[in-house]
Amino acid sequence: MADYERAIDLIKRHADDADFAGPRPPELIEAAEQALGFGFPPTYRRFVAEYGAGGVGGTEIYGVVDADFESSSIPDGVWYNLTLRRDGYDETLYAFYDVGDGETFCLVTTQVAADGEMPVGGVRFGGGDDREEIAPDFGSVLLTLIEDELGLAAGGG
Repeated sequence: MADYERAIDLIKRHADDADFAGPRPPELIEAAEQALGFGFPPTYRRFVAEYGAGGVGGTEIYGVVDADFESSSIPDGVWYNLTLRRDGYDETLYAFYDVGDGETFCLVTTQVAADGEMPVGGVRFGGGDDREEIAPDFGSVLLTLIEDELGLAAGGG
C-alpha cells in the first residue's frame, strides 16, 4: 500500500495533468466484481473507489466507470475485460493498462497473496497469452507508471 500512497501523492501534486472519472460507490464496485467473478485486490479496489478510472497525461488506467458493463468503452476496465473474455482470452487475467506496444498489464487473479494483493503480469494477448511478472501488486505498477509519465526517477518526487 505504500507504493499506492506515493502514487496518489504524485497524482495530487500534479492534479492539472490528471483526468479521472471520480470516486465510485461501493455498490458499483461490488457489481463490477460480480460481473467479473473475482474480488479486486486492496490497492486496485482503493483506486477504483477513489478515482474510478483515468490517469495522468497519456497514462490511462482502466477501472470502473458505470454500471453499463456491456456497451461502454475504454477506460471502462470491466467492459474491456468482458469483451476480451468473449473473444476467448484468459479469464484469470484482468487487463488494466495498455502499454502501447502490444503488451497489456493485467492482474493475475489466480495468485492472491496473504494480504489479498495480486501480482501484475505483462501479457501479449493473441500471442499464446504469454506473460511475465511485472510487479507484486497494482500499487507498485501505478507508482512506476505515474513516475514514468511525469519524468521522475524511480522513488523520486
